[in-house]
Amino acid sequence: MESSFAGLAAGYNASGGTLRRVVRHELVDRGLAEYLPGPPARIVDVGGGAGQQAIPLLRRGYEVTILDPSREMLDEARRRLAAEGQDARSLLRLVEGTGERAQEALGGVRFDAVLCHGVLMY
Repeated sequence: MESSFAGLAAGYNASGGTLRRVVRHELVDRGLAEYLPGPPARIVDVGGGAGQQAIPLLRRGYEVTILDPSREMLDEARRRLAAEGQDARSLLRLVEGTGERAQEALGGVRFDAVLCHGVLMY
């Protein structure tokens, strides 16, 4: 599963701090705040990568599962999560798998909301 995403993860993580990406993630975060049910809703972030959207949600008390096919991206999410407080760290679950096989990868767990943005181009 990793082979098709291995090169993408390194490039994406290396450019994660560009102004364009920072602004994009901030705008998505603001939009999510308007439409998501309130915390402690359970959210799955399909293709959630390194946690750019998940970590701000954790800070607000959401329980978030990142489903991503790239082990490298999930490792980056773990590194970023290490800088968060214990409360936020306890709310995140990382699952390696694809969106096409989400039900299988997530074991049939139900969620209050599903995020899947910035995925189709990959």
